[in-house]
Amino acid sequence: MNMKQFKNIYFLSLLLFVHAEGFDFQSSGFKGSVGSFGLTELSPSENLSFLNGFNNRNSFSIESGYSREYQLSKLDNIFIAALVNKKKISYAIGISQFGNSGFYSERISKLAVAYTFKNLSLGTYFSLLSINFGYKYEGINSKAVGFSLSGKLNYLTLAFSADNINSPKYNGRSIGDNPTYTIYADLTGKPGHTLLASVRMEEFEKPRFAVMQENRLSDLAKISLKVSTAPLVYGGGLKMKYKKQEIIYFLSFHNILGLSHGISFIYSLGKDD
Repeated sequence: MNMKQFKNIYFLSLLLFVHAEGFDFQSSGFKGSVGSFGLTELSPSENLSFLNGFNNRNSFSIESGYSREYQLSKLDNIFIAALVNKKKISYAIGISQFGNSGFYSERISKLAVAYTFKNLSLGTYFSLLSINFGYKYEGINSKAVGFSLSGKLNYLTLAFSADNINSPKYNGRSIGDNPTYTIYADLTGKPGHTLLASVRMEEFEKPRFAVMQENRLSDLAKISLKVSTAPLVYGGGLKMKYKKQEIIYFLSFHNILGLSHGISFIYSLGKDD
């Protein structure tokens, strides 16, 4: 076995161990877990994982971003997403690619639509996942659907999402991905402090708990800190906003594999009224 073959086997083994998000849209969130800045202030890419119309009425925003997992160039991720809110209807669309096209890559195309009536919001999600194994091998594809329901009462937002409810398969003989279910509780205080807790459940897997604390540093900046289990990962983000532009720097730290981090840029039109 030469060095190149060894490196390929190493990276494939690493992918199987660390990258089990499947249909999770890679975003400016925290390792596929939404809510870096609370359920009511999600970026366009995070809205593809959990979409509601709270505090986002009559607006358009577009986001592009880049991240690197565990300081490995073959685990780079790029994405672009757009969010449109018009009265009671919200739409989000995006595409992301993880990995190297010449070696191994996952491309996710995703559409989310939500209807918001007063303090209730119902969302639906449609995903297409394409996995490629370099230029010499045929890729595989799969489709997934999901839904979410959220309600807001004063400073408390409660939400539930179900993903992969169709148990998507990659070919006629493969075992379908298990559905995942997530419960969220978002408590927003004054001035500009948010506490978000969530638990994600999947058959044959340990529940994944996460807690996030957000603090407003000024009218232009916010910082968030977050920890999740199964596996134990620490993370956070810094959001800087000036007029219609935003920059988000986000990172996470795996106690064995190390640092992952990235940056995204958001441009918005319209008003949140």
